Amino acid sequence: MTEQYIFISYAHNDVLIAEKVERYLIKNGFRVFRDATNIHSDDAWTQKINIALNQTDRMVLLLSNHSMPDRREVENEWAFFQRKNKPIHLLYIEECEIHYRLAIGHYIDAKLNLATALRQLVIDLKNIPPYQPPNPDQIKTYSDEIRKIIGEPFDFCPIPPGEYLLGQPENSANANGRRGNLVSVDGFYMAKYPITSAQFQRFYQVSDGFKDRRWREDLAATPDHYLRLQDHAFPINRHPCNTISWFDAIAFCRWLSYRLKGSHRLENIVEWKIRLPTDAEWEAAARGFEGFLYPWGDEFCSNFCNTLENSIEGPTPVDQFPDGASPFGVMDMCGNVWEWTFSNWTAPLANLTVDKIDLRNDQNRVAKGGSWGSSATTALASNRVPKTPMFRNPNHGFRIVAGS
Repeated sequence: MTEQYIFISYAHNDVLIAEKVERYLIKNGFRVFRDATNIHSDDAWTQKINIALNQTDRMVLLLSNHSMPDRREVENEWAFFQRKNKPIHLLYIEECEIHYRLAIGHYIDAKLNLATALRQLVIDLKNIPPYQPPNPDQIKTYSDEIRKIIGEPFDFCPIPPGEYLLGQPENSANANGRRGNLVSVDGFYMAKYPITSAQFQRFYQVSDGFKDRRWREDLAATPDHYLRLQDHAFPINRHPCNTISWFDAIAFCRWLSYRLKGSHRLENIVEWKIRLPTDAEWEAAARGFEGFLYPWGDEFCSNFCNTLENSIEGPTPVDQFPDGASPFGVMDMCGNVWEWTFSNWTAPLANLTVDKIDLRNDQNRVAKGGSWGSSATTALASNRVPKTPMFRNPNHGFRIVAGS
């Protein structure tokens, strides 16, 4: 096994325990960064800490009343690891209030017996696999393949696995400002932009596209639903496709998955190359690990999106608001058009495996993000609304995802 590089994060009041942890890890073959050992008094501490945070593979975080909940230096360190989705191993050395964003993690109780806890820590460090970020060349190649079929603009943004704050903000935030609940989400690739009008037109016009019965097979839509496809209310090339039903979006995904040599059959969803995002995936891509209310932060800004506050009264190009990108670089997730998701309205907000989602019924589906006709409150990233899957409206479109 490649030598692992461990960052020890702690409050300086806990330095004696931090030293014991450091010695034990080195004895067991790990490379360790601890500030007092690796940084000399004449060094630039902040710069050295930042370099170590980037270089280390895992963090061992000592939880105590000194490091939780309001120790800013310690919080900055573990928050950086969370954003990078690196593993954090929690060593609970003292009874204390744990920050809600650390509520789920690799947890070891060291309050009664530190020696036993350290033995378990070494086992965890050796056996829990690290997160492997996606290969940028692989993402580019996949995006290029899709662009050859549907045209520009198209890119994937990798969304790392982890624990995300999802769901409606609480009416009265607790002391930590918690918004929603922690939900585990697997890693995936999210389309940077919604599918555009021009891209959907390619699907509609090709001989094996919209009119091919294979993409409607086993869906609950009536046959005449596909005979009554409406023209886009705003048929402008770089604008998001609109007047699209959930069934239309599913047909597009099945067609594109097939063109990419994946499955399109409902009994084999896990083999689809392309699909709609689940409710949880969409929200994780929009809010990031920070759990923002809007993709860019907690304060609404009309200059970052196309909502009712702008009085544009119609969609805008999918790349018009770069300042409104989510923490992962995903664009147009607030306003412009509502976006269909894979999820049934009645399903809990959780990262259900896609093979558990029933696509054969005509139950309401979840739409996210608001539109050009929505207020800032309606366009909150946590908001979800039920829509009948046959519903077509000038402010409804979609974007696609692929498993990582």
